[in-house]
Amino acid sequence: MRIRQLAAVALAAAVLTACGGSDDNGEGAKKGPQVASDAASALEKADAVHITGGGTSNGVTSTVDLRLQGPDATGSITQGGQKLQLVSVGGKVYVEAPSAFWAQSGVPQATAGALDGKWVIVPDSAAASVLPVTLKGLADELRKPTSGATINDAVHTGTLNGKKVVVVTQSDGSTLDVAATGNPYPLRTVDKGPNPGTVTAGDFGKKTTITAPSGALDLSQVAGG
Repeated sequence: MRIRQLAAVALAAAVLTACGGSDDNGEGAKKGPQVASDAASALEKADAVHITGGGTSNGVTSTVDLRLQGPDATGSITQGGQKLQLVSVGGKVYVEAPSAFWAQSGVPQATAGALDGKWVIVPDSAAASVLPVTLKGLADELRKPTSGATINDAVHTGTLNGKKVVVVTQSDGSTLDVAATGNPYPLRTVDKGPNPGTVTAGDFGKKTTITAPSGALDLSQVAGG
């Protein structure tokens, strides 16, 4: 009898493993738009994420290494070979960048030199172009791609770095890998639209302290605008 019980337990465990285990979150049985929406909701609930990756926009290559937390952010973005250190907090965006970046942005050469390596408050009108992604914006993009592509109903399963994922596809070939166990976090996006790129995400819910840099210069005053 003991052997039969052990055999039954082993069989049950094998069946659970084959079906994804007790921590399977059920996303694989849903349609693509719902999986993407669930991933967006999980991201919003976590309220913090670390994203890394890169892509091309209007022919310019960029990479990102950002921690997004509620409406705030901190990290770096490299655009066209120029690396920017970024802090977004309290509704303001602060940038530390080399003089070449400021010169390319239209700041007079003399002023651009003075801004080299200094923290600068970016005018509100330019904030979105300097920091093109927020946690809310990322969640909105998951639900409704701004590229105009549509989310396909059919999904398939796979693995990403050894983790089971549900793969959501779009009409332009872009993909979204969503965790198939535990919380349905969006683990990776591969954009194959007009601005191709790949971004991975992790550290969901891991909060950090984000504070405004001291002594930041007001760009509108320094540049005379």
